[in-house]
Amino acid sequence: MLPTIKAWEQGNLPLTKVRNKGQATAIRMVGPALHLKDINDRRIDISVLTASLTHQCTYNAKPDSALKIEKMTNERLTEFVAQAPERFLGLGSVPMQSVPMAVAELKQRTVLNSLKDGTHRASGPGR
Repeated sequence: MLPTIKAWEQGNLPLTKVRNKGQATAIRMVGPALHLKDINDRRIDISVLTASLTHQCTYNAKPDSALKIEKMTNERLTEFVAQAPERFLGLGSVPMQSVPMAVAELKQRTVLNSLKDGTHRASGPGR
């Protein structure tokens, strides 16, 4: 993690003092409270969250390594969504190198009701 983001998370650096625009954007992306403020300011009802391209491109990794990265990403998405489940929708990812691993990770996230695939979300009651 970048030192600037770590300092902000620890309460040692107000966002207004972050001079690097990229780091300020990253802070907004990793901080649910700031993300909520941003979507409220823009009058957005639901924000769909997904992994960065870095995490989504694990196709060349070995299955165990890809699963580790996908789980870590999905767990962070789960934590983020839990802060405001009525406002955040998390789209997780799975290791495509291994069908059994992909299915297990998808089931785990669906059971936790924190990440849903598009089909499940679209077919739910009242949707």
